[in-house]
Amino acid sequence: MQPTVITEDTTSTALVEIRQAGQTEVQTATGAANAVVITDQSGYQNADLILFKIRSARRSVASLIESRLDTIIKPIRAGLDKLYEARRQLLADLDSPLEKAEKQVKQKMAAWQEAERHKREEAERLKREEEDRVRREQERIERERQEAERKVSEALTKQQRAEAAERERALREQQEELERQRQETLRAAATAPAPKAVKAAGSRVTVVRHWRIGNQQKFITAVAAGTVPSIAVQPNTEAIDMIFKQEPDTVKAWPGVEIYEETRISGR
Repeated sequence: MQPTVITEDTTSTALVEIRQAGQTEVQTATGAANAVVITDQSGYQNADLILFKIRSARRSVASLIESRLDTIIKPIRAGLDKLYEARRQLLADLDSPLEKAEKQVKQKMAAWQEAERHKREEAERLKREEEDRVRREQERIERERQEAERKVSEALTKQQRAEAAERERALREQQEELERQRQETLRAAATAPAPKAVKAAGSRVTVVRHWRIGNQQKFITAVAAGTVPSIAVQPNTEAIDMIFKQEPDTVKAWPGVEIYEETRISGR
């Protein structure tokens, strides 16, 4: 027995026939629904009857579509399910190692960037320490120079003045040499290529800041005190619903909780 060949024309013809067969029930049901007017108990009972007929029409239409289209859909669906499963498995087999490799490279790049950042911070720290050392040394020399000048002015003999002047000259030379060293250090620091953050064409480095609640009790206390806005608190509705189903009086007694009723209509 040869399998049935399903073509686009066959499917289109079946759809047209199903639509025509179900259109009468649809028009009858929707017309009755539009005409519903409830002003008394009799009108309500009539609406209930029309509701029953609409639900029956829906079941009839669904049954009609299922019986006519299943013979077309099922063989196509079976083939598609196999194809989708093969697609999913193929993607998993080929993409999983690529995803793992991507994560591995990203981790290594992030670690390298972190190490480079530490190097830059260390270079800046050493530069600041050297500048502080030179500044302190200059201050020391300046104090000694001023002290030498004071001694020169206070010297009573020519020999004392000569010795004090020599001491002042030596200190001045030391100060000039130290200033020269400082200038060389600053020039070297300015011309030396400092480690920079490396950028690549296929990726980018992003430092992302996140937040999380480390102490829930402190957070709730802050909300109660007004330090944190109340909008930051979202009730756990699933947990409250579970407790309400088991102990409705307990939930009703909670401060800020109100119990209300909602009317719903469902078919039988």
